[in-house]
Amino acid sequence: MAIILSGIAGTFIMTMFVWMVGAATGYQLAVPRILGTLFTFTTTPSGKVSNRLVALIWGNLLHYAIGIFFSMVYALCLARHSLTNGILGGIAFGAIAGIVAVATWLLLLKLHPLTPRIRIGIFLCAIYLGHIVFGIVLALIHYLYSGYF
Repeated sequence: MAIILSGIAGTFIMTMFVWMVGAATGYQLAVPRILGTLFTFTTTPSGKVSNRLVALIWGNLLHYAIGIFFSMVYALCLARHSLTNGILGGIAFGAIAGIVAVATWLLLLKLHPLTPRIRIGIFLCAIYLGHIVFGIVLALIHYLYSGYF
């Protein structure tokens, strides 16, 4: 249960962090919208991120499923004593997950035939920092609830 809870909470907080970076910079950085646009091939004819409901639904489903998967990986790392259960372990996990995410996003954005026009550099920086936030949330929830689930 802690895996699902931390995956959902971590993904939500990370998504809000990246969204706030987008709001502060004035750029479209909404991860579920971008992911859903790519998955559904619904980039607008002008090259913008899709506003279609189907893209938003798929983007959110995929994003939260990936978050829960990474939460399982975090729990496995804890069980194998590859990480310490605490803030530093969460930061380390988030930093590594951020590298994986940035590499995956970069590859996806370069290879996809209908990539929307977004500020890739700002997006990838926000994604990387967002994954550190994600790791911290995972660590907090696993630390607080490790004996309850």
